[in-house]
Amino acid sequence: MSEWMRTRTVFKVEHLQCLVDALIVIKPSWAGHVESNPAGIPMFDYHKQAVTAQVVVRREYAGGWGDLGFAAQADGVLELIADDGHRGGFRGGCVTAEWLGRVAQEYAGRVVEKQADAAGLDVEKDLREDGSWRYTLTKRGVVRSSAVERVW
Repeated sequence: MSEWMRTRTVFKVEHLQCLVDALIVIKPSWAGHVESNPAGIPMFDYHKQAVTAQVVVRREYAGGWGDLGFAAQADGVLELIADDGHRGGFRGGCVTAEWLGRVAQEYAGRVVEKQADAAGLDVEKDLREDGSWRYTLTKRGVVRSSAVERVW
C-alpha cells in the first residue's frame, strides 16, 4: 500500500544542487544515489505509478514503499513527495520534522555560500552550542579584524 504525502518546503528549483548536497550531508549513504534534473524525472510509488520530480532518491536507498522526491510547483518551490513508508523510521524511512529541519539548515547554508561566492564574498561559518550556525561574510581579500565585528 502506498499513498503520497506532499509537504511544501522552502527549497527552490534554482538551487537544486544545494538540496542534493544537503541530502547527502544528512544521509551520507545516499552519495551517488540522489538524482536531479530541473526538467524533471519520473519517481514511482509501490504500484509503479509515476509522478515527476526534480530530485529523486530511489526506494532502495530512501527506505519507503516507493521513491522519495521533491517536485517543482508553479512558483518554483519544491514540494516533498514521500509515502507512508518514509515517515518516522517505518520501513527504514527517514522523513520526520527533525530530518526535514536538518535538510533545510544544510540547504540554507549552501545557498548562502553560493550567493556569497557570486557576490565576491568570503564566508566564515561558526557552529554555535545550540546547533545553529553563524555566518560572517567579508569582502574577498579583506582581512577580518577580531577587534571589530559587524553582525547583521
